[in-house]
Amino acid sequence: MYKLMLVDDESDIREGLREIIRFEELGFTVVGEAKNGIEALQLVEGLSPDVILTDIRMPMMDGLTMCREIKKRLPTARFIILSGYDDFEYAQQAIELNSMRYLLKPISSVEFTKILESVRVTLDEEFDQRRDLTALRHNFEASLPLLREMLLSSLVSGNMGVEAAVQSARRYDIDLEAERYV
Repeated sequence: MYKLMLVDDESDIREGLREIIRFEELGFTVVGEAKNGIEALQLVEGLSPDVILTDIRMPMMDGLTMCREIKKRLPTARFIILSGYDDFEYAQQAIELNSMRYLLKPISSVEFTKILESVRVTLDEEFDQRRDLTALRHNFEASLPLLREMLLSSLVSGNMGVEAAVQSARRYDIDLEAERYV
């Protein structure tokens, strides 16, 4: 289950979304709600939501400013932005924030459900890629002692050129700068 946070200054919208959309069936758990960007910022670090569904125009702090601040604190957070304004500048800023969707209000529950299904598929793919990258990093770190030994062996036997040795040494975190070698 992915953690989702609702941020909208209209309580009717937050309540309506919770009542109409079957978040759990779509793979999301609503972990928190906020009525403005400042309240959301206070909640986000403790809740660590994967997705933040936010309105653009809210009192105290607008949705786009909030998204920028959340990105600094929680770089992996993703955003779905709701707006009652068909404004190109807002959409452009949402794209710069790497938002998953920019939706215009009103939106039907059927359309919104399809969007959440699509978002879940995208998040699943990203999670799989991160897991694969983590496994590759772990395998590299486990192989590092052997790779270092092979590099040093090649250096001693003269089977490696200087440029290749320097590049490999950097990659394997070996300092070749020394007055003497034994």
